[in-house]
Amino acid sequence: MTPQTARGDRPAPRAGDGVAVGACALALAVVLMGCSSHSPTPRTTPTTPAPTMASPNSGAPTTRVTSPSATPAKDSTTASSSAPGSAPPSAGVTARTPSPDPSTAGPLSGATVPRSILTFTADDQAKADEGEFNPNGTFVHQVDAADASLAALPGCGPEPSTIPRARYALTAAYRDPATNGIGNLIQLSFPDPQRAAAWLSVFQADLKHCPRAGMTPALAERSVQDRRESGGITWSEAGVLTNDRVTLAALQGTHDTGRILATLQRLPPS
Repeated sequence: MTPQTARGDRPAPRAGDGVAVGACALALAVVLMGCSSHSPTPRTTPTTPAPTMASPNSGAPTTRVTSPSATPAKDSTTASSSAPGSAPPSAGVTARTPSPDPSTAGPLSGATVPRSILTFTADDQAKADEGEFNPNGTFVHQVDAADASLAALPGCGPEPSTIPRARYALTAAYRDPATNGIGNLIQLSFPDPQRAAAWLSVFQADLKHCPRAGMTPALAERSVQDRRESGGITWSEAGVLTNDRVTLAALQGTHDTGRILATLQRLPPS
């Protein structure tokens, strides 16, 4: 599908524009999936980027979301280096405990994403490996929507001239209790259905440039199914467009992408 762009959207960000475009590997969690640094993979990288989103765990796919997967690492302390001869920081400075991330993002919440996908269930105790989020006791975390709009793209082809920006973004973490495999999901809410559809078209056009892992991407007007390999790990992913919302999920391992898609299609409409 030819990429579409919505009138009025800003050009795709470059380094320094305020959206993370450094080296990666969502996650995001996004996909939506590969290294856990959660920053976008440069477009010049010829190897397979992580599928879809920011990931809360090592080895999970990242939206380059990771998860998955692009959310800047959050500083957990306010202490600075002590002057020569002064008492060490531990003697007079207490590390600031970061506030938990919100579990909602505009209209998005744990109620707008599935509690389970196939054998993967919501991971309320997901841990952040590199400060990509602050745990909040739930499986969902609000992330920066502008960053996620870029980070959730596969990053396999030329950088698009225009990337529609989501208004809100939420990531979700999953785990298969039997295999300890990781799953990621990212949900993007756009200002209108036209920009949501345009973003999915950009995603699909980018996906066509990615190396395959046992299946050809199944691209439809309102959905996508794919299987890719990142870092020696196979990820199965699916995404769906519902009104002004795009939801992408990726599961570690070889799974039925049609069943993943069916789960997403049963979500309540926006």
